[in-house]
Amino acid sequence: MNKNLGKSVIDIIGDVPWGTHICQFYDSKEDLTDILIPYFKVGLKNNEFCLWITAQPLEAEDAIGALGKEISDFDSYLAKGQIEIISYSCSHMARYIHDPKGVINYWIEKLNHAMERGYSGLRLSVNTSWLEKKDWGYFVDCMRKLGDIIGKYRMIALGSYIVDKYSTVDFVEVVSNHQFYLSKKEGKWEKINNLGRKKTEEAIIHATNDWKHTFDAVPDLIAILDTEFRIVRANKAMAASLRMTIEECIGMTCYRIVHGTDEPPFFCPHRQLLNDQLEHTVEICEDFLGGYFIVSVSPLHDSAGKLTGCIHVARNINERKEAEEILKKAHNNLEKIVEERTEQLKKAYNSLKESEKGLAEAQKMSHIGNWEWDITTDKAYWSNELYRIFRCNSRELAPSYNEYLSYVHPKDRSYVDNAFQKSITGKPYSIDHRIILANGEERTVHIQSKVIFDENKIPIRVKGIVQDVTERKKAEEKIRSLASIVGSSNDAILTISLDGIITSWNKGAEQIYGYSSEEVLENSVSMLAPDNLKGETKKLIEKVKFREKIHHYVTSRLRKDGKLIYVSIVLSPVLDASGELAAISAISRDITQRIEGEKSQVRAEKTRKKELHHRIKNNLQVISSLLDLQAEKFNNRECIKDSEVLEAFRESRDRVISMALIHEELYKGKEFETLDFSTYIRELVEKLFQTYRLNDKNICLQMDLEENAFLNMDNAVPFGIIVNELVSNSLKHAFSGRGEGKICITLRRKEEDRESINSKEENKCDDFKCTSFILKVSDNGIGIPKSLDLGNPDSLGMQLVTTLVDQLDGELELKRNNETEFIIRFIVTEKEKKIIS
Repeated sequence: MNKNLGKSVIDIIGDVPWGTHICQFYDSKEDLTDILIPYFKVGLKNNEFCLWITAQPLEAEDAIGALGKEISDFDSYLAKGQIEIISYSCSHMARYIHDPKGVINYWIEKLNHAMERGYSGLRLSVNTSWLEKKDWGYFVDCMRKLGDIIGKYRMIALGSYIVDKYSTVDFVEVVSNHQFYLSKKEGKWEKINNLGRKKTEEAIIHATNDWKHTFDAVPDLIAILDTEFRIVRANKAMAASLRMTIEECIGMTCYRIVHGTDEPPFFCPHRQLLNDQLEHTVEICEDFLGGYFIVSVSPLHDSAGKLTGCIHVARNINERKEAEEILKKAHNNLEKIVEERTEQLKKAYNSLKESEKGLAEAQKMSHIGNWEWDITTDKAYWSNELYRIFRCNSRELAPSYNEYLSYVHPKDRSYVDNAFQKSITGKPYSIDHRIILANGEERTVHIQSKVIFDENKIPIRVKGIVQDVTERKKAEEKIRSLASIVGSSNDAILTISLDGIITSWNKGAEQIYGYSSEEVLENSVSMLAPDNLKGETKKLIEKVKFREKIHHYVTSRLRKDGKLIYVSIVLSPVLDASGELAAISAISRDITQRIEGEKSQVRAEKTRKKELHHRIKNNLQVISSLLDLQAEKFNNRECIKDSEVLEAFRESRDRVISMALIHEELYKGKEFETLDFSTYIRELVEKLFQTYRLNDKNICLQMDLEENAFLNMDNAVPFGIIVNELVSNSLKHAFSGRGEGKICITLRRKEEDRESINSKEENKCDDFKCTSFILKVSDNGIGIPKSLDLGNPDSLGMQLVTTLVDQLDGELELKRNNETEFIIRFIVTEKEKKIIS
């Protein structure tokens, strides 16, 4: 089947081309299914995207069921989204019935989206039974607009109208906006052509064929081009400009005649039209044709909707360009004229001031404000643009030198003042300096001044200009930065078209990537990217394409020999003569050695830290063993009977063990600066249970710990000691005289908004991710004495706990209910990982 046809199994319709607009008049649900089921069945098989807007008497669920019965694999079409069946009440039309243009744009968007997904076009059906009388005019307008433009798109539309709802006038309005309509007569469907519309189409074809009468009298250069850039028809003006007869033009390629090239230039509008099938207009300067032209191209299609070429119109604009040049020269001479006239006596001053008003708009566009100071009267004048530069008006800022100086950056004031004082003596000055606006914004301005003398060479006036050059300064800085990046003559310099094709390739690119220019030109730039980065190039080109700014980034690339290298890349826009984006320039530098060196340093640093944690852990274990031996020695000596001394040794040993465990976890993990605190707590508590040998008691341990709770060394060590003290205290004292009990430990995190963090944490969290944790340690033992004061504890263990919580800017709370519960709230900060695209 011809790909340009939306074939229908409805015999009376036959093959219909894209751009067909049909209507159907029906009485019942069966009438709808007679036509619409085969209508959409063909569309699905032809790889078209189908959109069915339903209403009574055939709603969306009924339509889905009917199609499911007729199409065995209908569920697969529905699953992949090739067909959408929407009830009118949920459709775009229900929301925008009073905006026909909005409805049409919605259908065109649906078509474009379908084409991007690989479908051949859009097949549309709308049931109108929902229409109310008050909305009829809007709907008819919508159908009229669709009928006017549908021939330009790969779209077929069918409207369904219930017979008993429309008057004769309504019937005529419906039929006039469709190419043909379907109606049931004596149980059989009939196809009735819209003769009025058909005659109109024939008239258009006749007018197009009548070329000589239509175009030869027009002074514009007009030609019809086919899809191979060959001239099919040309009018007299075009042939004359090409220095040929009309017959000689036929069959010649336009780019060879006009530009003398073997292929069309990148700015060629017909080249763009062949890509998107849309109208295009450009301004060009071509000596062969005799100067400047506005060139417009419009697509031409055959009856099946296939693109056959374009109509090409070039209009001479030399006179307009000459006028623009005259205006430009006049503008350039205007300042000189003004300066000459300002030197005449005071009598010509007022008329000069009137003539300068013509500069106001130009000054506004270029951010230039002018000022004058009459020395004889000590009065000053500021232009409106000068007030705009300072973001104020005459009521807020008096036009005086001192007021101006108050806006000058403090570090530039003496410099500006010295230059101004010299100007009064007759020395003009031209300097740049910074100003601070009322809102605190810093800008850069350029100022010039000149003294006007009378016939006795006495200064009578000072005049000058102030120009906002902030953006120019920023651009200059970017250029300097870019120059420092580009620098080396060994850099790869290539040009990429807007569709990602390499169009130029220098020697530096051959050295870096290993490909010759013959191997890469006219190929996709994605050939240089690893498989997982092939989408990167397209995204970066889009950034430059739409922002038209320089974009710098570091990434990996593949050489011809398969070696992965690291490059620093600068993308920048390439503009054509009319200022439109035409291509992308890419400058690459091989930084593989630098990146590999940095990686080696990171690996060496990780190895060093891992060894350091291992040594610290071993030394702490030695200290723990020595304390254990010393405690055992004192225990065997009859002279030592003080159990508190032995207990102190054991507690010190446990604290050392808690710190050794931290370094052991850091040594085992992949990260050497952060610790998985939940894993650490589990191992620490298990060792404490083994240490206190609770064989005669049934003490149950319950832990509910947050996963992936990572703390750095500054936080992990003190919190390890806190957990050690609280759990040890429960094991030693909470279950005295009891045969069983329970210890619970929970650790929970809560992400905090930065605004909710108290003022002392705000600055700390500007570049960090801040996480709030709650640690709870509880037991159901005999309880803590009421005499215990957390503000002034008497035991060493509780003193350690309260001191370390304060040190960590945490909060400690003690609850005495059925259980003893210690609650610690604290905030952990960790550096956020920022990914540069």
